[in-house]
This record gives sequence, structure tokens and C-alpha cells, in this order.
Amino acid sequence: MIYELRVYRVVQGRMAALLTRFEHQTLPIMVRHGILQVGFWTTIVGRSEQPSLICLHGSRLHSAKNSGMRLSQTLNG
Repeated sequence: MIYELRVYRVVQGRMAALLTRFEHQTLPIMVRHGILQVGFWTTIVGRSEQPSLICLHGSRLHSAKNSGMRLSQTLNG
């Protein structure tokens, strides 16, 4: 499995909207594409000019594709 760490810089006052979008729109799309959610974190300690959303996820399909395996073989077992 390949893991990817993403850091989203969030405009002040927009964190709640971004979290709602991830919950209701982004996560269902990721699940459909076989992306496993490992964790989400936000910056809440200290003074920050720009809050961040940190997302870690893994993908079996991505690792199979990069190892030379055909996508159809992965989906069909």
C-alpha cells in the first residue's frame, strides 16, 4: 500500500466548511476509488497565521498500478 500525506492550508474562518465538505463530498469519492482513510488532524495549538488540515490516506490501487500490475487484475482479485 502506498501512503500519501497531504496538508491543506485553510483560509481563516473556513475550517468548518472544509471539514463538512470532506465529510459529505470528498470522503465518499475516496471510498469509491479504494482510498483508505488513515487519519485527519487540524492545527489547534499555538498561534498560526493560517490553520491547516492534515490528511493521511493509503491506496492499494495506486501501489498496484505503480508495481506494474494491471488495474483489472487488482479489481478482479
